[in-house]
Amino acid sequence: MISSGITPLVCENDFLRLVALPQLGGKVISFFLKPLGKELLFQPQTPYRPAKVGSSFAEYDTSGWDEMLPTIDPCCWRGRYFPDHGEVWARAWEMEVEGNILRGRVRCETLPLLFEREISLEENLCRVSYLLTNLSDEGVPYLWAWHALWDMKDLSLDIPGIEEVIPVHAETFLGEKDIPVSWPVCQGHDLRKPFVWKGEKTAKIYLPPHVRCSSAFLRWPGVCLAISWRSEYLPYLGIWYNHGGFKGEYNLAIEPATGYYDRLDEAYERGMISSLPARGTTSWTLALEIRMTCDRQRERKAERIP
Repeated sequence: MISSGITPLVCENDFLRLVALPQLGGKVISFFLKPLGKELLFQPQTPYRPAKVGSSFAEYDTSGWDEMLPTIDPCCWRGRYFPDHGEVWARAWEMEVEGNILRGRVRCETLPLLFEREISLEENLCRVSYLLTNLSDEGVPYLWAWHALWDMKDLSLDIPGIEEVIPVHAETFLGEKDIPVSWPVCQGHDLRKPFVWKGEKTAKIYLPPHVRCSSAFLRWPGVCLAISWRSEYLPYLGIWYNHGGFKGEYNLAIEPATGYYDRLDEAYERGMISSLPARGTTSWTLALEIRMTCDRQRERKAERIP
């Protein structure tokens, strides 16, 4: 589903294979686990095509792993318009592969920011390092969020140590917007196991902003993806559920973020947003560790028994 003029870049080792599209905002379209022959990222339902900055994210394929900067929801702030899901997903990136390292960079125009990402593969570990630079002589607030959409089939979610979450979309099955609800079961839905839900629905939730979380675990049969980050750099965590309610697709996103929540202007008004000083830089890291689960290990051991 890759049209002419779009060149995929492949970064791999003996355990993982990643594929990215520089012309499509550095989108990672494949996170393929070689030992199981399994693709973990949600795959496109429509052909890939380059986006126009300022377009609606929903007009294009809503799959794979994108970066959201400097907002998620569209908004206006200080007389400037910030488009849907930010702008870096819709811009062509400069990218290169060197061995097991995939590097990319792109410059924002809505805010004077240079965004850089380096993905490195080390056996069963995928390390994602980010660097953000303020190119101006004034301080700049920004909202970044990770937007990797994982295949929901047989997927369960574990986030240790939380008791409640906050729905941030109106009129969903979870109840009223901004009113905390229980975790892990709410309104008869186990939020850890969306693949067993009935009917088409979507929801977006956040952990309460005072709760600091630094890890989440995605589990499919035979494999666990352990995701970790440092909460002092990424203090907020959102979760997007799409159980067929949006475009008939089934996926889930774990979204560590620098602001609460989703709109640059509202996060700024709340005082819950990150900011860079004049000519300043900041960096943060995600670690994605693949763990083969015990069931699969037992199966593989059994296969070797004559």
